[in-house]
Amino acid sequence: MVGAGVFFTIIDRWAWMFFIALWIYNGLVWRRRADGLEAEYPDQAQALRTIARGYMLFGIPLWVVMGLGILIGGEVSFFSFLHPRHGGPWVHVFLGMDVGVMLLFAWWAFFHDGISTLQKAGLGLRWQAPESGKLPNRRHTLLLVVLILVSNLGVVTAMYAIDWPPVGRAQPPQNEKTDEGPDPPDHSGVRASLPCYSLFSSSLASAWAVHGPPPVRSATGTRGISICG
Repeated sequence: MVGAGVFFTIIDRWAWMFFIALWIYNGLVWRRRADGLEAEYPDQAQALRTIARGYMLFGIPLWVVMGLGILIGGEVSFFSFLHPRHGGPWVHVFLGMDVGVMLLFAWWAFFHDGISTLQKAGLGLRWQAPESGKLPNRRHTLLLVVLILVSNLGVVTAMYAIDWPPVGRAQPPQNEKTDEGPDPPDHSGVRASLPCYSLFSSSLASAWAVHGPPPVRSATGTRGISICG
């Protein structure tokens, strides 16, 4: 179908720009929410600022790397990054950075008072709005951190361990001579990649929970938006 082809073409080439815009938007929304809490709940406001800063500082570069890989690095599409066993160096850099971010998050959470910061921001197995005056149980926040780390690192491990069908590369193999230009993106492997994409989405949802609260109405009446459910 033409409509489906256009949709996948947009996702192929420009999904990374959508994620960058989304990360910036939500980070700014959470900063604005923190400003609204400053007068009555300064500790919670500072926790939200810390999380928003980390969310943008460590999240946006991942999508920049993906964009560079697609535009100049020979990766054919967004879906190439879900098939690391068939991907090029940009795919490995992207996923390596993701693992690095998770390791930094673990260091921050366990050795740099990150659990307390997440707790003040209301993040636990059950969401508590900072302005409610109630904090999540510390054990629940700790369990959330463990779940995030296990799910994210587990997804990346699965991507390398399972040989998902490739989606093609923008450049032909080195030993293959051809006078034609690069083939258009091959979507034949997209349907087979959906299980892996589902795992990747759950990983993003975990990272979303790490870096900021669920989308709630701020003191100024602004809403954040979510990409994963």
